[in-house]
Amino acid sequence: MGKLKIMMLAGVAVIILFLAAGAIQNSDRKPDEYTLIFEGDNKAERWIDIAVQGEDGIMYLGSMLLRDSAPTLRDVVKTINDRNEGILIGMDDHGRITSVNVCQNKEARQWHVYINNKTSSTENVDAIQVSDHDGITLLYE
Repeated sequence: MGKLKIMMLAGVAVIILFLAAGAIQNSDRKPDEYTLIFEGDNKAERWIDIAVQGEDGIMYLGSMLLRDSAPTLRDVVKTINDRNEGILIGMDDHGRITSVNVCQNKEARQWHVYINNKTSSTENVDAIQVSDHDGITLLYE
């Protein structure tokens, strides 16, 4: 009987820890000095995390608060470029990412957009809507 009680208490403790971790993860995020902020129509707030990975590894990693009801990836790119974060993301006339710093699209390697670890159905930054808690990756592959 003693082992059964211990196993039940351990199970309850694991469930409580799981619920507490979920509550912490979903709690309100607050911008800090490193948070990039996009000011749009201010009708909604969306938090995203973004990573840019080039030939030699991570070029940029950060969080962004988008204060807009319908933000797009263009808003994210523009905010990064305007803030002088040490990277410059270039685009063509069709809204496709063509370069990040010196890593330019070539026949063998191109910039691709991943949202929550899934390939985006389009490469046009104007057509890619950004949702709350999205993980965005720009990957040179």
